[in-house]
Amino acid sequence: MLQKIRKALFHPKKFFQDSQWFATPLFSSFAPKSNLFIISTFAQLNQAHSLTKMQKLKNNLLVILYTTQNMKMPKLIQKSVDKELFSVTYMFELPRKPGIVSPKKFLYIQRGYKKLLKTIQPAHLYVMSFAGHYSSLLSLAKKNEYHNTFSRRGNRNLCPTLRIIYIQTHKI
Repeated sequence: MLQKIRKALFHPKKFFQDSQWFATPLFSSFAPKSNLFIISTFAQLNQAHSLTKMQKLKNNLLVILYTTQNMKMPKLIQKSVDKELFSVTYMFELPRKPGIVSPKKFLYIQRGYKKLLKTIQPAHLYVMSFAGHYSSLLSLAKKNEYHNTFSRRGNRNLCPTLRIIYIQTHKI
């Protein structure tokens, strides 16, 4: 806490740049990808692997969501990614406890998702959950008029079939 106060007093510009109120997650420049997969668990990774194999999808990018509370699991997930299916993987840091909504967290996540979609420009977006922050990503995808947004509800890896909900966006 004392470090934050000191930074605010002596380096106010850096203090505001580092604040979640104004920060945007950094993304390196990726070439546009056809398929963008957003996951956060091993079960979702297995579903993404199965879907890419089943549909024979090419030009895929995988984004692994994580918080600083658990750094081991995202690294294990990243090591388990099939490099033939996903040429690029990216780690996207969410604020701590993203399920507990606050304006600061929402703005940070919203800006990050906007930048992600703008940078990657996917033709198809695959989201494996409907948790709160995922809904803002789906909303952005709909606003940006992506042709298909695919989502899967739940994390049941024992389910023999993938239940996918298709959301088609149309310009009105």
